[in-house]
Amino acid sequence: MACCVRFLRQEAFCAPPILHYEMVRAVGDDIQHRHYTERKWMNWAVVDARPFLHYLQYLTFRGLGRRHMQLQARCSLLDSTVDGIDQNQLFHPETAGNLVAHCLEMEG
Repeated sequence: MACCVRFLRQEAFCAPPILHYEMVRAVGDDIQHRHYTERKWMNWAVVDARPFLHYLQYLTFRGLGRRHMQLQARCSLLDSTVDGIDQNQLFHPETAGNLVAHCLEMEG
């Protein structure tokens, strides 16, 4: 079992830059109409552990220039978010989708 990975606003420097967008989800006056607990939660970046692991593997192998391992990590990320049986067990599918999209964007 793996819990979700949560980054607080104070821990933003530890999170990958793509997760910074998760911390600024409010648009305009939207935040004024939220309950306190919703406002607090919306300042966090939360991602499921398995897709995040595969995303970090993708970034690591990309930086090391190990293309084969990078593609394997990307396939594992896709399997755990889009195609796989684990898709129904994701608590944060939007964030996992953003990680997949970021990988595909880096691929061109």
